[in-house]
Amino acid sequence: MTAENERKLYLFRCAHGSGFFELQVLEMANPRSELSNGECCGGGVRSPVTNRCSVPCNTFFRLCLKEYQSNVTSTGSCSFGNTSSQVLGRDTFTLADPDRGKLVLPFTFRWTRGSSVKDDIGRERGKP
Repeated sequence: MTAENERKLYLFRCAHGSGFFELQVLEMANPRSELSNGECCGGGVRSPVTNRCSVPCNTFFRLCLKEYQSNVTSTGSCSFGNTSSQVLGRDTFTLADPDRGKLVLPFTFRWTRGSSVKDDIGRERGKP
């Protein structure tokens, strides 16, 4: 058999990566009932005696996966996806059912060498 007539069969194996990024919230403490920017939830007023806001917050979490950043910001797109929880509790709570606080973000892409995780603690304004 000559080189011209010889046929070779090459098999290539491809790997496909997929999985889940998981964050589990177990408890939260916000003793002053304030937003991340320092303002009171729901338009409440701050007590000059206790320094606590008058209206409790409804707390939820948002998970955003993006490429590595040396200075992590909450602005910009979530390159690798994002998800949010339902309202999990008020200002301070411990979850009796830990699965309630589980945020799962599936991925089907090649994981980069470095990445940043930004979790925002959200509080609904105007809803006690």
